Amino acid sequence: MIFLKDLVMVEVANSKKQHVSFKIKGMDCAEEVAVLKRTLGPVTGGEQNLNFDVLQGKMTIIQSDNPLEILKIQAAVSKTGMRAIPWDNYHNSSEEPGKRRN
Repeated sequence: MIFLKDLVMVEVANSKKQHVSFKIKGMDCAEEVAVLKRTLGPVTGGEQNLNFDVLQGKMTIIQSDNPLEILKIQAAVSKTGMRAIPWDNYHNSSEEPGKRRN
């Protein structure tokens, strides 16, 4: 099981905050961001813990209290018809545009 607390720690406003980013396949407009906020808000402790970059198809979750399970996030995103891939995994895979497949 992978928890957000195991991935990245960043200093935000004098307190340690955990964050993790995902490539969201299928997110390309504000309506999909709204759907993700409604679906993931309760899972992540509120919509205020979610940041989106529609141009890159990137979602970042900021969490300060309880660690979240990556698989739980991915399952919640899949319920919306979209797909979440951890950002680092996406950039190291052949799914990223411009990467060669061997």
